[in-house]
Amino acid sequence: KYFSHIRSYRGDRNHYRKLKRSLKDEFLQIGLTTATQSFWPKELRKYNPRDKAHNIIGIWPGTRRGTPSDQIIIIGAHYDTVRSSPGVDDNGSGSAAVLEMAKLIAQNNCKLDKTIIFVLFDMEE
Repeated sequence: KYFSHIRSYRGDRNHYRKLKRSLKDEFLQIGLTTATQSFWPKELRKYNPRDKAHNIIGIWPGTRRGTPSDQIIIIGAHYDTVRSSPGVDDNGSGSAAVLEMAKLIAQNNCKLDKTIIFVLFDMEE
């Protein structure tokens, strides 16, 4: 659904923007605390200085969240592709795995002592 097309800031910008919103919405629907981290890589500045890259973050809090004994596990993959990639070949499978792990943990209401942060990275990590 998400990763079978080219996902590049140099490709279809409308598709790329919709994809970012859809991935964030997916984390929200799963039930994760969700955030977007914006940054301005120099690769984007030469095409459009106003464009930003966005890492999409979903947090499944552990039972020790907010305490000194909390340990954080990060599970991530990049969701963008290089301009010539058909999509899944360029870490689409990794991004799909991140979403699937988040869904399974939330659907099973896992009580973990560690906080898990799921990150879908933009701009090749």
